[in-house]
Amino acid sequence: MIRRFTLLELVVVITVIALSTALAVTTLRSESDARAMENFSQNLEAYFARVRYRATEEGCTWDVYLNTDARAFAACRRMTAAEHEELSFSDEAPPPVLKWSYPEKITISAVENRGEPVVETAEKKVSIVEQRQQDEDTANAEYLPEGERTFRFYADGFVGGTHLVEVECGELARKYEISPLTGRLIEVKEEEPK
Repeated sequence: MIRRFTLLELVVVITVIALSTALAVTTLRSESDARAMENFSQNLEAYFARVRYRATEEGCTWDVYLNTDARAFAACRRMTAAEHEELSFSDEAPPPVLKWSYPEKITISAVENRGEPVVETAEKKVSIVEQRQQDEDTANAEYLPEGERTFRFYADGFVGGTHLVEVECGELARKYEISPLTGRLIEVKEEEPK
């Protein structure tokens, strides 16, 4: 006598095959641009929160550098000229660097520098903050990560430097403003013409 499959057994087998196929497709399929952009913004905000926490916890300034060639951010504690001189005569390690790399799909550019008062000198307009910190930059030069300094997190939690960042992922483009008080990312909505 030949045993045949019942309708219930066939339905169960087809359901299992359909579920396993659906799981395989979603795991093998690449991440969408929208999802990559969302993940990037969440990870960037978490990175900024970590750097801001270190700055407020240690009571010192941390600089964040953007290296677009290496597709990475690097943050380091800013040393005063006196700390640098003390470190050069000791066997202590240089200040730690917090690094974070972003995905290849993402293109980022720091657009705007605002919020710092500007003073005019005979040669050019210079930010008061930049002018005051040129000595510290010279002192910190051998310990600084590669890239352009983009953000500065102060001991009181304030964020200085660039406050507007453009991010592109495939066809998507978004602008984020970095809140100077909290360091949080705020998506800037473009106003549509009337």
